Amino acid sequence: MARRVFISYRRSDEREAAVRIGDGLAARFGRRHVFIDIDSLLPGARYDDSLLNALNNTDVLIAVIGPRWKEIMAERSASHERDYVLDEIAGALARNIAIIPVRVGHQGALSTFPNEDELPSQIREFVRYQSQDVVYESFGRDISALAETITRLRKEAASRKRAAGSWISQRALLLILAVVMAGLLAASFGSSNLARLGQAFNAGGSSYTFDRLTHPDFYDAPIVLEQLAITLGVALWGAVLGGVIGLPLSLLCCGNLSPSWISWPVRRIAGLFAATNEALLGALFIIMFGIGPFAAVAALSLRSIGILTKSFSEAIETADRPIEGVRRTSASVPQVLHAVLPEVVPRWIASLTTCVTSNVAGAMVLGALGGWGIGNYVLELSNLFELSRLSAAILITLACVIAVDVAARQIRALLAQP
Repeated sequence: MARRVFISYRRSDEREAAVRIGDGLAARFGRRHVFIDIDSLLPGARYDDSLLNALNNTDVLIAVIGPRWKEIMAERSASHERDYVLDEIAGALARNIAIIPVRVGHQGALSTFPNEDELPSQIREFVRYQSQDVVYESFGRDISALAETITRLRKEAASRKRAAGSWISQRALLLILAVVMAGLLAASFGSSNLARLGQAFNAGGSSYTFDRLTHPDFYDAPIVLEQLAITLGVALWGAVLGGVIGLPLSLLCCGNLSPSWISWPVRRIAGLFAATNEALLGALFIIMFGIGPFAAVAALSLRSIGILTKSFSEAIETADRPIEGVRRTSASVPQVLHAVLPEVVPRWIASLTTCVTSNVAGAMVLGALGGWGIGNYVLELSNLFELSRLSAAILITLACVIAVDVAARQIRALLAQP
């Protein structure tokens, strides 16, 4: 399926809004995947032929509807003047292209959607399509919602195509998957040592374990807090180093700030780092640097770089003032960044706090793997079967994790305030 969005609009009706919509969608899908005549048509090209070729490579058409959209269509129909917007919509209907009518304007002052009898006969099916609004007061958020709608439409179309072309019915496929799953469960029963499941409910052992766990011994609380401090410090350093390195990488990652030959590989590498499990990275760095917190800081930093590079770049690309729109004023890159910093900095900080809370759990796992911090301390108590001390350590750790999460939520809520 073609992966191009066609922006249909009237130059004498909300032209600026159409350009901003095109810029916003280009930031999400890439400039070459968005067609708008003001940018996509080459000088000297025949207008009607170029529109026809663009529609042949389109899977979603955005029909921008402003206050004079219906009026201009009626005027051109009465004067028998060629209406390219009419041709574009009719072409999309003939090709079964997904159509999203988009009303634009100020909140409470949007134009009414046309009735069927107000449209020429060849595009009356246009009224059957669900519209979406883009208002100036929340332009960035509405563009993000529009991009999500396009993504959902494409996923649904791909699902229908796969279902129509499938040689195996869905019921047969589910039956095959169920048989395979049952076979895997049966084959792995012994290797998973599930035969010991009954021992977990042994009356004597369970009552003793429950009794010890419900009587926590807080004698070692200072040691637990000390180990927690090490773990939290590693989590914080991983996020901070990830943010320091991820910030410049996010600028290279932005498709509307950097050329595609730079942004594409940086985005792919960031995605790889973000998707890699911190335990795998930790095992690699333990081999390189030896057992200790430094290996964990390196592993968490690398994963945080991937996560924050992507989130920082997405904050820039979906800003309420689209980068490409600002750059049309011939502004330099520093001037463009200065224009959007007031909006994106709070989102950057919110992403950083989210990364810290995620790193806490990762630091615990890496601590157990590398012999330090609260993860290693809890593992040692478990191996020694010191259940009362283990219970106290778990309770203190849970309280600390909840406190970190609450603090992060408060920071994000504070930054969300106008």
